[in-house]
Amino acid sequence: MPYHSPLLLRAVLALSANQLKPRNPNYLTVALDYRGSVLAALFHALNHQPHSLSKTEIVASVLMLCFCDLPDDRQGDWRKHFYGVRQLINLPSQQLFTSTDNALLSYLGQYFAPRVILAYSALDNPANEAKMVEAASFWLTKIDRPEREINCVSGCSTELVRVIFDIVQQVRRWLRYPDQRTEIRAWKEATEHTLRTIKQLVPATTTSASNTGNATADGERQSAERARRAEQMAETYRLAAVILLQYLEDDVWQRSSTVKACVRSILDLMEAIDKPGEHAKTCSIWPWLIASCHASSDAERLHVLRKYAFLVDEDWYGNTLPVAQVLAEKTWLKHDMDGKQRGYETSVQAGLARTGVEKLDQITVCHFGAVADELLSDFVRPVSICK
Repeated sequence: MPYHSPLLLRAVLALSANQLKPRNPNYLTVALDYRGSVLAALFHALNHQPHSLSKTEIVASVLMLCFCDLPDDRQGDWRKHFYGVRQLINLPSQQLFTSTDNALLSYLGQYFAPRVILAYSALDNPANEAKMVEAASFWLTKIDRPEREINCVSGCSTELVRVIFDIVQQVRRWLRYPDQRTEIRAWKEATEHTLRTIKQLVPATTTSASNTGNATADGERQSAERARRAEQMAETYRLAAVILLQYLEDDVWQRSSTVKACVRSILDLMEAIDKPGEHAKTCSIWPWLIASCHASSDAERLHVLRKYAFLVDEDWYGNTLPVAQVLAEKTWLKHDMDGKQRGYETSVQAGLARTGVEKLDQITVCHFGAVADELLSDFVRPVSICK
């Protein structure tokens, strides 16, 4: 594609020069020159409607200029680019969609859809809910990959992402219309069956090294280890979805042995996964957060706090992790005080000391005991990546 598109070629050269600047400072000047020429060409083309560029030329060029943001989304930069990508895709063009355009949109769908849906599962601000639902629906339609294939940029299959999306919508519906209990309970039973039987398959590229005649023993071991980690991470998502599904029952904390079993399984799996954020980046903290918020015993909560401290030291999740830990501790405090349970004094005191919360009415906990709306404050503010 770059050979046929001068714009995309300059974007590739800008990216390449930027990667080489640590070796030679002169490359920084080269990178800025190419970056400037790409932006000038984009502004010139986009000022003429309809423009003559393909979707791939526009979106790929801009995303390459944002390359340092998207591969490392620990700081939440994916939210800054979200609306900009939508604006670029929706621009009127003289060119028809091509297979290359569809492939790029499929990748973007795999990138954005899980992030939007997992954020939606934690969002507690009704004013933003419609935007999240629309965005999730839009990006899900763009994914053109096998439904059961584990998505390397989220950590679970597209099929499971759709199930999580459905669960969250049903739980919110049940909270608003509790009189529809019978209908929703039938749906819950069908979804439980889906989650029990769902198959999440490792992508062929993950295991292809061991299938080639030239594969070394080390290559086979590394390929098998990557596949094992991918399967374990995907299983934590499935278990977290099972936890969310239990919110279609009354008094989840007290009555559901399923929640306790899933929490224990996720905590055990996270111990076995030595690099939980290696491929899926921030998304992979979601199952851990769901499990940690629902930890009910002192032993589990102490384990969670130690794991959070370890992950902070390893710097796998950037600024996301401290917020997640605070929300877990607030959830424990809210749960313990609501149930008038005093058996978790150590955990409660730790939460009070860390968060500075002195009164229960100062605590805001989301429906699922997950991430508070403060995590998503940047998400709902439209920011164009053209700026």
